[in-house]
Amino acid sequence: MPTSYTIRKADLYAASPADICRAKDAAFLNALVQRVSAALPPGTSSFDFVDFRADVPANGKAASAQLRFRTSGPDGAEVTMYASGPFNPQTCVVGPMTGGIGQGPDDPNAAVSFNEKGN
Repeated sequence: MPTSYTIRKADLYAASPADICRAKDAAFLNALVQRVSAALPPGTSSFDFVDFRADVPANGKAASAQLRFRTSGPDGAEVTMYASGPFNPQTCVVGPMTGGIGQGPDDPNAAVSFNEKGN
């Protein structure tokens, strides 16, 4: 049984999922990508998955998830973007996500440019 919440691009081609969420629900990642794609700013095109990871602290603090991807902005330039939100490790449910350009919300150069409303 998988013990990780991490999904890398190479994992997408494995015969069976090595992460907890896709082992529970094969459509997990596809549904998450659809949600993020629908929330992206107008003019954003393409979606190249980079990775998904969930941080589940052992000390009982709130868990969070982050999806990173590459896309092209309205000017056609390729950028790395992220979407992050609260995460329930028991059900693999990711709450409403915010995101933008950068490696993640802790990236000092990150710029929030979208907010998913209530999914």
